Amino acid sequence: NNGWLGVFCSNTERFVKRISLRENNLTGSIPAELGYLNDLEIVYFQSNNITGTLPSLIGNLPLLNTLYLAMNQLSGTVPASFLALENLHTAGFGLNNITGYNVL
Repeated sequence: NNGWLGVFCSNTERFVKRISLRENNLTGSIPAELGYLNDLEIVYFQSNNITGTLPSLIGNLPLLNTLYLAMNQLSGTVPASFLALENLHTAGFGLNNITGYNVL
């Protein structure tokens, strides 16, 4: 680990591979800039107080395979860009006000 709580990097510590911030009382929205972390594989943001909509840039993450956002206060629809997430095999959006995730 690189010393950042809940952020795990590659062995060379050059690339963020996993963000695990479940049950951390996070508030605010998911930053669109998350979509620039091209080596990101796993995101755990469940059980927080995150609001807003899902940033469409997350659909640009080629290696993303796990995305847990359940039990927040998110709203809107799953962006069409998420359909391009070829490696995404595990996703959790439940207990939010999000629609359209049944297509993933």
